[in-house]
Amino acid sequence: MNLCYLQALSLTLCVFGMSQTHAAVLQNSAKSLQNSNVAEKSLTPIERALTQQKRERAENKPSSEMDQIKVITSIKNAPTQNFLASQHQQFSRFLQSLFPQHTS
Repeated sequence: MNLCYLQALSLTLCVFGMSQTHAAVLQNSAKSLQNSNVAEKSLTPIERALTQQKRERAENKPSSEMDQIKVITSIKNAPTQNFLASQHQQFSRFLQSLFPQHTS
């Protein structure tokens, strides 16, 4: 009879201790998430991307391969003549809007 009470008491204490530990871990993780969210709001977009990459590397999450392929192909492609011509035209129009020509 005493053995059953002793086992029940030890089981109750273990469950209570585990629940308290779990609650403390959740509370600490919530605080760290709030601190990281506040810190991320003050960062520039480039810094946010860098911190996200660091976090992904720490968690061993592979970043999206399609995004990497898009970036690599956009870097490797040499600009074509049409692209350069359109950029020149847009820049010329921009300059003309800044410095209008006055006819006399």
